[in-house]
Amino acid sequence: MELFKKVSCGESIAHVETVFMAKDGREIVVEGNANARFEDGKFTASRGIFRDISDRKRTEERTRNILESMTEGLITVDHEFKILSANKAYCDRVKMPAEDVIGRYCYKVSHHIDMPCYKAGEDCSVRHTFETGEPHMVVHTHYDREGSPLYLETRSSPVKDEQGRIISVIETLNDITDKLKLEEELRNTGKMAAVGQLSAGIAHDFNNILAAITGYASVLRIKLGGDGPLLNNAEKILALTEKAANLIQRLLTFSRTQSVRKAPVKLNDILRGVEQLLPDIMGKNIELKTAPVDAELTLMADAVRLEQVLRILAENARDAMPQGGRFTLSMTRMEPDKTFSETHEFVKTCPYALISVSDTGSGMDKATMARIFEPFFTTKEVGKGIGLGLATAYGIIKQHEGYIDMQSEPDKGTTIRIYLPREESGAEPK
Repeated sequence: MELFKKVSCGESIAHVETVFMAKDGREIVVEGNANARFEDGKFTASRGIFRDISDRKRTEERTRNILESMTEGLITVDHEFKILSANKAYCDRVKMPAEDVIGRYCYKVSHHIDMPCYKAGEDCSVRHTFETGEPHMVVHTHYDREGSPLYLETRSSPVKDEQGRIISVIETLNDITDKLKLEEELRNTGKMAAVGQLSAGIAHDFNNILAAITGYASVLRIKLGGDGPLLNNAEKILALTEKAANLIQRLLTFSRTQSVRKAPVKLNDILRGVEQLLPDIMGKNIELKTAPVDAELTLMADAVRLEQVLRILAENARDAMPQGGRFTLSMTRMEPDKTFSETHEFVKTCPYALISVSDTGSGMDKATMARIFEPFFTTKEVGKGIGLGLATAYGIIKQHEGYIDMQSEPDKGTTIRIYLPREESGAEPK
């Protein structure tokens, strides 16, 4: 064996791990020390003390496999906040190989800062455990190698030596980014439902008042007859009540109390209908791009209402690009997987039709996006919009048991995605 060749040459071996062959032919892992015995300057024998550590190595291998198979990130950190070990999930999360993680300060890897996170105002679970000896849990914002934020629930526990001294801390990191996103979506859904109920109540009450005004104005017009300034005033009253009635209908659409008339309709037919309107809506300084479904796709939907949604989105995109830009409307099939369904508001496990509308306009910040579907919320100048367009679109999509979401950043444009359930129907499209 190579080990004993080294010993026979006078080399002492300390704390070595090697493999021996047992009497029964099994390979066993051993650790120990070995040195040479000399008489009159000549090698006469080698001596060694070894112990079988095969069970320990198997236990270590099982533990390593368990840690590597965990979906939670796990690291061990020393008193200087240096990472001593990291499992695969942690390395995947920060998008760095293990050799670039181990030996580095945890705050540099996770937070990309040059000081411990507690000095930057964070509640550091590792520091808390080193100081108190107790486990601790906090929610932190970490960043991967590309700078994308990750919202993590971190839990720390002490590792102690035989004298009870803390020698390191184990920290587990559970990614709750999708969970927080879903919670935010549920809060928004509840808020929109409450606003919808309020809007429906106001709309119905206002509709009753408006009906009376319309009735009296109609009687007045008949009584006046002929021509004259008073008749002209009556006509203006009726014209204004018609505008108010349209406003009420949009409120009722948002609150989903206005019925939709569903029938089998081809998605590409809706696209072709909107395509004819886009040049007039967008103007000459906006590039138009449309992409129909690659094969016919039929939905049970109200075609008129869906065209209304796309017109609303096109008008909003145009207003976001006063200096020109690019508007894209595309349609495709979409099969949500388990992960997608768990992180979105879908209640149906079925195939979807996906309609995407994007622009290269001014975009929005997160505060604006949080309120964008609320009725009467608008970022436009006074007189250029009352804030019911997107609220109406939201209501129509919800009436189709669909889902609408948005991605946007200031100066980077906006993308709106509409998911409509594809349900089989025996009828032919009209």
